[in-house]
Amino acid sequence: MHDFAQDSDDKKISDRADGLFKTHKIPNFTKLSPKTTTMEYYGLHNKLQATAGAGDDLAKILLQAADLMKHAPGCHVYAVSLDEATPDAVWITEVWTDQAAHDASLGLPGVRELIAQAMPLLAAPPQKGQTLKVLGGAGLPY
Repeated sequence: MHDFAQDSDDKKISDRADGLFKTHKIPNFTKLSPKTTTMEYYGLHNKLQATAGAGDDLAKILLQAADLMKHAPGCHVYAVSLDEATPDAVWITEVWTDQAAHDASLGLPGVRELIAQAMPLLAAPPQKGQTLKVLGGAGLPY
């Protein structure tokens, strides 16, 4: 038997959530159903190929960048990973509130200096990686 009272409670919760998101002007709010809401995030997944033997040095610089991103407005994830299948390849996985927050992070103090340190270690210029619409996951709000 269907519990119509539960539907009414779910609608009240959904309506309150709608009001909360509108009141706080949270961007990219998507309502999936009366029982499910999510926020879309801007995600990037990029592979950087270092010159032979320079992968660890590149990773260290990117970890310094990750430390700067801990305080960057809108940054939820900045993960640096070594590719176990490709020597000297380093992956960066980023999740941001939106693209504007990511773009603004490039102007933070210290970021351009770290980019300048990393560039000579690359075997080729950075290529545009994957741009992702992140729907949620462990560690992300909402």
